[in-house]
Amino acid sequence: MAQNFLPERLPNLFLVLLVLATAIYSAKVTDLKETNLSLFFQDISAPGAVNATVIPVAGVAGKAQTFTQFGTVFVTNDFITKSADSNSLEVGRAQGMYVTVGLDGLNSHVMISIVFTNKEYSGSTLEIQAKATDLKETILSLFFLDISAPGAANATVIPVAGVAGKAQTFTQFGTVFVTDDFFTKSADSNSPEVGLAQGMYVTAGLDGLNSHVMISIVFTNKEYSGSTLEIQGVSKQFEVAREVSVVAGTGKFRFARGYATFETYSYHVPTHHAVIRCNVTVQHY
Repeated sequence: MAQNFLPERLPNLFLVLLVLATAIYSAKVTDLKETNLSLFFQDISAPGAVNATVIPVAGVAGKAQTFTQFGTVFVTNDFITKSADSNSLEVGRAQGMYVTVGLDGLNSHVMISIVFTNKEYSGSTLEIQAKATDLKETILSLFFLDISAPGAANATVIPVAGVAGKAQTFTQFGTVFVTDDFFTKSADSNSPEVGLAQGMYVTAGLDGLNSHVMISIVFTNKEYSGSTLEIQGVSKQFEVAREVSVVAGTGKFRFARGYATFETYSYHVPTHHAVIRCNVTVQHY
């Protein structure tokens, strides 16, 4: 799937070309297959349309729920065809969600399953994973600069959805947050920016202790520019070190697998400004 959707969409049916050039591994470790697919997503995003396949479901209170508005969450169920003609043979569905995670509205975080319904791959889904036999190991130490002050103009973490009638806080079960932290190589906020941590997390523990994290680390520095690392897992919010999984990567981190730990380095209560140290260990091609 493309890393981000078009920032504005026409209010009618249009085609999204998805070219997947990915290795799909068979069960035999010694006999790997490679499959190349070219698919067309038939995507309808007209606001209020009965046949819409993409709809906004949450966003910032008082703001329009558009593709360029930070914090807007969309659910999608596009059908997929083998050619650009919408009347051509349907081969499956693209089902999932994405959220606008760039403060500037340019990037979205995508979580989509390609569910095949055609005869050849019926019942199969595409989840990009890999196990390599000759991997590199990279260890990174990054510092996330996180501002969560409610209503602050410079906030990098905002609540976008939650339980009706309940405060949207980090300890309230069901509260959904969108984040766009920039990160640096040291705890000094004036040190060189290395990239952005864009994604979302939700308080998933009934007792408010755990959150489920889905974050893309998007590198902008010279060394890894354009590469990403995908972080997902349960974060035990009040533990000193919170460990989560690194489940994928792109660019210089293709087929990345590993783990990351988050530690609160400092927290300024009046401004809700936190510096969070993220230690990452990954293996990749």
